[in-house]
Amino acid sequence: MTLGLKKYQQYILFPESRLLGTYSTERLTSTKEVKCPWGSVKTNQNDPGHKEGGLFQRHGFEYPKGAIHVGMWKFEESEDYEYLVGKNVIGIEAHPDVYKDYSRVTSDLYGFKSFNFAASDVDDDYAILFCNPYRQDTSTICASSLSDDGEYEIKKVKTKTLDTFVKEMNINVQDYNFLNIDAEGAEYKVLKGFSNNLENIDYIVLETSINDRFGNNQDLDVIYPFLKEYGFEIKEMDSNFVYEGWGDVFFAKVK
Repeated sequence: MTLGLKKYQQYILFPESRLLGTYSTERLTSTKEVKCPWGSVKTNQNDPGHKEGGLFQRHGFEYPKGAIHVGMWKFEESEDYEYLVGKNVIGIEAHPDVYKDYSRVTSDLYGFKSFNFAASDVDDDYAILFCNPYRQDTSTICASSLSDDGEYEIKKVKTKTLDTFVKEMNINVQDYNFLNIDAEGAEYKVLKGFSNNLENIDYIVLETSINDRFGNNQDLDVIYPFLKEYGFEIKEMDSNFVYEGWGDVFFAKVK
């Protein structure tokens, strides 16, 4: 029951943490009803993730001006983003089939910008995605996390850093001060590839672990010191860390 309790207590500021990151980042606000086409669960106002009005309100933070989301999948966070920042959203998904069949569909529905590439710490390399043959909408950088029988399919996707991306697209990062990353084990690489622009980011939500879930030495013990150098502190963690050792973490810049 307390797989990650010791490390969780080392990081967390308040043990009653209410981030519901196991299934959603996802409940960032107290929106009314979703229109995402993938059957996302409607907002339940009794959900602890909605107490005090949502993630930013709980901490007394201003809403972000815009959001960059890496790892869109079905983009079930879209309703929250629309409530938080209007149309000022950029979504990035590495898996080409997921992007075509799910991510872009949702993004277009909401009028957001979306792009298909693997955000990483280097340009013009290839990310290896291990894809579950029984779930074509999922992928990870760690084959062992897919299934007990070890079956997987491989896709190679061209990499690009977020620093290069925003420069190529002439994006003013000051208009997008919220970064959300769910890259199935590549979160640290995504952050390193955005190091030239992290000074413009005020809030970060990312999925990570305290037990090296993906076996690549890129868990919270590595991510936290890196972000601390840029002035970020942990404000909230998913209580799933206690039971399974992984989940979402909410970072905010200390001012």
